[in-house]
Amino acid sequence: SLPETIGGCLALQELDCKKNMLHALPIYICKLQNMKSVILDNNNISMLPKNMFEECKVLQTLSIHANPIAVEELESMPGFATYQSRRCLKYDKQIFGGAMKQKMGFDEGFDRKV
Repeated sequence: SLPETIGGCLALQELDCKKNMLHALPIYICKLQNMKSVILDNNNISMLPKNMFEECKVLQTLSIHANPIAVEELESMPGFATYQSRRCLKYDKQIFGGAMKQKMGFDEGFDRKV
């Protein structure tokens, strides 16, 4: 698990915790209001803090591939639509500026069942 003291790292902008056998993201992660990117791929996370999208107001990237969390649960969380707008705007800027010319897909950050 992540230490509670991480909630005091107010200037933290990126958190990469992939492949750490995490089962949950602690509520004190919501104190990180400057957080832009959270990478949680390949853990065992089945839920996120309820207010994460509302409290992390500049979050643009959430990657939770290979975790047992339902897409519907993410989409129903408070603030998800606002987060989604920020995420899409980030990619719009990259595409317009030419930074993604070689990329073939648009990564939503989570796994949808096909």
